[in-house]
Amino acid sequence: MENLLDKTTDEDRKFTLEWYIASLEASLNPVSLDEETMKSYAGVYGPRTISFESGALYYQREDRPKYKMIPMAEDLFMFDEIDYFRIKIIKDDSGQVVEVRGLYDSGRVDVSPRST
Repeated sequence: MENLLDKTTDEDRKFTLEWYIASLEASLNPVSLDEETMKSYAGVYGPRTISFESGALYYQREDRPKYKMIPMAEDLFMFDEIDYFRIKIIKDDSGQVVEVRGLYDSGRVDVSPRST
């Protein structure tokens, strides 16, 4: 994939390759988060809910299924079942979690402010 990335000039194709390369790198080099950090992410963000259960974070949007969050970085998560979607945790200057951003492999981003 990296060879393809080096050769392509199409920006959309580059974005897609970078997206999947990051997923593979996260799978090969797992990130682990401490319990305190994970618990600080739990909350309701508009239609999205993040919960801390049995030592892991889970994501659910409204009445849809619940998915285990796989850390790619301290503030970025992917999902085994949804390869086109990621969640980014956003903190304010004081370190408080204020929103999550839904990131899509199309480049689309949607923002959900924390409500609890």
